[in-house]
Amino acid sequence: VAMRLPSFFAGVLYIGAIAFLLACLGYQRAGAVAAVLAAVHPWHLRYATEASGYSMTLLFVPLVLVCAVQALREGTWKWWLLLAGAEFLLLWAVMGAVWFVLVLNAVLPATLLVYRFSGSGPHLQLRRWFVSGLLFAMLLFQFMAPSVPQIGRYLTVDRVAQPMGFVWIQNAWANLSIGAGWHGLYSENELIKTVENLGALTFWV
Repeated sequence: VAMRLPSFFAGVLYIGAIAFLLACLGYQRAGAVAAVLAAVHPWHLRYATEASGYSMTLLFVPLVLVCAVQALREGTWKWWLLLAGAEFLLLWAVMGAVWFVLVLNAVLPATLLVYRFSGSGPHLQLRRWFVSGLLFAMLLFQFMAPSVPQIGRYLTVDRVAQPMGFVWIQNAWANLSIGAGWHGLYSENELIKTVENLGALTFWV
């Protein structure tokens, strides 16, 4: 139970985080609807009860976006540091979120140069973005460097290096709709339920 509590609390906080993100963007009603949908979505309910980092990913992604929006609007050191700190927590929870962070940090400097949200000039904001990100990137390296060889070996396992064909599409759709994969990729783990094991649910998917 203790191992699942962090995921549970992250799942509860995610409901408020997604509503807060949309409210910051000016969509208060959409935020309320999103919070309700998140509270009942099967995939969210599943991850909020698993001893894994996926529930924390759901929490930190909207928090990262809130910090990014505020950093663009205000341009203060506070928001740039909070953004970098939120990205650090996101990657610490699930390193697979690195693609989201890379895309976001490619968009941010381009946005600063093109739109110039804050009034202090894009070059000052670019320096704050770079310094904040570099600070937490060095901290993340200290935490994650010992895991790099293990991650490299894990990615060579056949069950991980699966082609993105029809089976992948079935699994993705089933996960999004009912919170469980269609096919079992980890046959030795009987605790992972799939649609194949729950034939009665196949019709609804």
